[in-house]
Amino acid sequence: MTKHWKTTGERDGKAVSLYVATSDEIIAEDIACGQGYSLTLMGREDNIRRNPTGATDHVDFATGAFLAAARNGIKLRHSVISEVDAIPDGLAPHHMGGKEKPFLTTVFEQPDT
Repeated sequence: MTKHWKTTGERDGKAVSLYVATSDEIIAEDIACGQGYSLTLMGREDNIRRNPTGATDHVDFATGAFLAAARNGIKLRHSVISEVDAIPDGLAPHHMGGKEKPFLTTVFEQPDT
């Protein structure tokens, strides 16, 4: 099952929305990358999950992906991450994650108008 997530931030003082898709397959591959590479594990640290479960994997992966996007000049506004129906088309991509591949997922950036 694929889920879509959204959070907000800013780039150069202008508001942006960030989106990422998650799936059980991508999360399993991500966790297999291990500490230091896994977006899911990074998200769990940020969410301070003492007893993570499969139920938290999707939001943990999304959190880690958004934190990784923040390394690309995006300042996250707050820690609110919401599930959305879909990711809009035509947005700027930021590829990230993974260990052996060039990237595992894409965070999409949309300037807010």
